[in-house]
Amino acid sequence: MAGRMLEIYDIKNLTELTKDLTKEQEALLDYFKALMTKGTKYFIKNIDCEVKILKINNILIPLAISNNNYNDTLYISMLSHYVKYIKEEFNKNNLKLGFLFKFLENYFIKNKINKTVYVNQWFISTNLYPELDNEQIYKITNFLKNEFKDYCIVFKNITKEYNTNLYENLNKQGYKEIVSRQIFIKDKKLKEISKYKYKTKKDLKFYKNSSFKAHKVQNDDDFERIKDIYTMLYIEKYSKYNPCYTKEYFKLVSFNPIFNLEVFKNKDTIASMCLTFAKNNTLAAPAVGYDLTLPKELGLYRIISAFIDEMYEKNYEIHNMSAGVGDFKIQRGAKAYFEYLMIYYKHLPLNRQIMLNFLRFTVNKTIPLLCKYKLCGFV
Repeated sequence: MAGRMLEIYDIKNLTELTKDLTKEQEALLDYFKALMTKGTKYFIKNIDCEVKILKINNILIPLAISNNNYNDTLYISMLSHYVKYIKEEFNKNNLKLGFLFKFLENYFIKNKINKTVYVNQWFISTNLYPELDNEQIYKITNFLKNEFKDYCIVFKNITKEYNTNLYENLNKQGYKEIVSRQIFIKDKKLKEISKYKYKTKKDLKFYKNSSFKAHKVQNDDDFERIKDIYTMLYIEKYSKYNPCYTKEYFKLVSFNPIFNLEVFKNKDTIASMCLTFAKNNTLAAPAVGYDLTLPKELGLYRIISAFIDEMYEKNYEIHNMSAGVGDFKIQRGAKAYFEYLMIYYKHLPLNRQIMLNFLRFTVNKTIPLLCKYKLCGFV
């Protein structure tokens, strides 16, 4: 490995990466070292993949190498994302297309759709990127297609409007876009913020007057409660293809300075939680949760939203609000954007290129329609 312009690290040689790191890089290393050491399934039940770290020009970029694990979460499985999850959503809306989805599933599995290297994959809904120029993208792409010859290369969570340079540089290197989902972003530069300011002020007043206050996690039992609240919302209410985080995952992020984990208590009972992190003046909240058995009048989601919005107003310019609950977010100044996977597959066998071209064509035509008519959780 000595002398190469790019280096790749895993559990075998991770100790070579410990010198001259910034505090942020040390935190990154702690997070991914745990995932490498104990395995991804220890922290996220439905993610089974290899984890490595790529180093280029002193920038550390996590890699997730997914193989043929077709029951993994949609974060790491294109089959789960584009077939199983959409089938689940169609079933909820009584649109029974079982034969079509079975055909697609068999076709994609036959052509190894999940054999993929995800670049900058943190195993959360919204991955925020370091600055990468065209030359670095060129070097990363050539390195990965040689290191992982039979794997598709994927950059997730790319928006044309907010990852403009990265999107253009990926395009220049031959990456193709596939619509991933519709997300909602608040930006202090946009007029929507001031138009709906009264809503966020009302939310903040509602939160301040409520009996629920934000706290850091105080004991080990809290992590079990956080896991249960998250599972109740993301897995039981929405989809089994969301990541099944364990209490160990929430413990991992709570002690890592890259993340901020808060719980909301009424006296001693945790009613809701939120996980946030930030990069390059952008705030994201990749996981929130609240107890669905409690009365709706308590406004638990509204309280979480107000808490995160206050954090955003004080410290950041952009708030990536992720997907879902679109009407609520738009009424608080967010705008809707399409988010993309940028995929590179020129080096793959012809049958897999044909499969990925078919996927691109189909998805790019259908997901905007699903969002328009609110037929799935992409909105």
